[in-house]
Amino acid sequence: MEFELERNAKFLRKYGLTDVAIKAPTLTLPQSEQEGRKYYLLVPGASQGGKRWPFDRFARLAEQISAETGWAGVLCGGPGEEALGVELLATSSVPLDNKIGRTDISQLIDLVGRAGLVVTNDTAAAHLSS
Repeated sequence: MEFELERNAKFLRKYGLTDVAIKAPTLTLPQSEQEGRKYYLLVPGASQGGKRWPFDRFARLAEQISAETGWAGVLCGGPGEEALGVELLATSSVPLDNKIGRTDISQLIDLVGRAGLVVTNDTAAAHLSS
């Protein structure tokens, strides 16, 4: 399975930028941005399978965020993606509130807006977060 960073790097290399390296981003919130935030939001779904980050990575990230912040984890996604939440719950060793398939767009907007951190694939939540 090829991911977005890899596809973009291939595209750039094709047009002569041979020194393009793929490096996973590191995310650190300034302490002032963390104040008052009590949860992080994970959105493991996507419109296409190739746009989905592997579950084991979401699970490891949930464990790391939980350990570093003490925040609760919330899963979100659209109707038809409920199995993704079940699988992620089974893969993760930290408790997660599974809201996949149980939120409408206004609830998603609220969840994204109040989250201390949002980790998502290429979804509506990504666009709302930005």
